[in-house]
Amino acid sequence: MSERYGGRAPGYQGTKLNKRPLLIVAGIVTVLIAIGAAFFAFRPAGAPTTASDVSFEALDSNRAVVTFNIRPDRERDSVCSVVAKNDFEAVVGYREVTIPASPDTASSDLFHQEVEVNTTQRAVQGHLESCWFVS
Repeated sequence: MSERYGGRAPGYQGTKLNKRPLLIVAGIVTVLIAIGAAFFAFRPAGAPTTASDVSFEALDSNRAVVTFNIRPDRERDSVCSVVAKNDFEAVVGYREVTIPASPDTASSDLFHQEVEVNTTQRAVQGHLESCWFVS
């Protein structure tokens, strides 16, 4: 091959790739990814995640009672929306309930809330729709 194309120039030692800048950039990228993952893993929750339905009772055609449990936040108040629905899954009652912050609560304590919802017609089901933190 060297006869056809010629040899290397005198004094040529080949291309030496300097790996130091490449390692520095790789290290910086790794640290930034770790910081981003930690931010998303440990950021405050946007909504309470421990709310659950317990029971439902239709008192009459104008009222229903929905019972649910929620673990209150230590620092922020929560608001939960409760809905009552008829046979056709149409919402016939809606109510928002504020759950106060509880600094002394343990991580396993549940707040038991019974909510009476006014309805426009007889409800056949009721449940906790969603909860969110008050700013």
